[in-house]
Amino acid sequence: MRKYDADAFSMNVPEAWLDKSTFVIADDGSGPFRPSVVVTFENVPENVTAEDYCKKHLEAMKASFNAFESVEPPTPAKLGKHDALRHVFKWRNDRGDHLQQCQYYARTENRVYTVTFTHRADRFEKHREVFDEIAAAFKVKTS
Repeated sequence: MRKYDADAFSMNVPEAWLDKSTFVIADDGSGPFRPSVVVTFENVPENVTAEDYCKKHLEAMKASFNAFESVEPPTPAKLGKHDALRHVFKWRNDRGDHLQQCQYYARTENRVYTVTFTHRADRFEKHREVFDEIAAAFKVKTS
């Protein structure tokens, strides 16, 4: 067993277990849907680029999301100081809510980070400046 430390807790886990953390930060407002940011990461082989990772996820989203529509195709961008791809798209969830998301994919050492901003499509642009500020300040901590 090895010690796993997170910001709010620690625990012992088997040596071979991988950190598959998902971080969700959301507006504290009321209502059924709030603007949010989700950060995930995955360890990937050396030959996997952010472009490869984005393409794989784009194909999966097209196959599984209702009414998937690309608003802005994947384009080079910055996620903090990291080179990234940014993709903006709309889709409908199972309740019928029309959502818009902006995803960044950034490769750093052996990981690809995916940062996803989400809100209802009719309210997304109202929060775009906040989403852009969050993306600009993103930083990967090194141990």
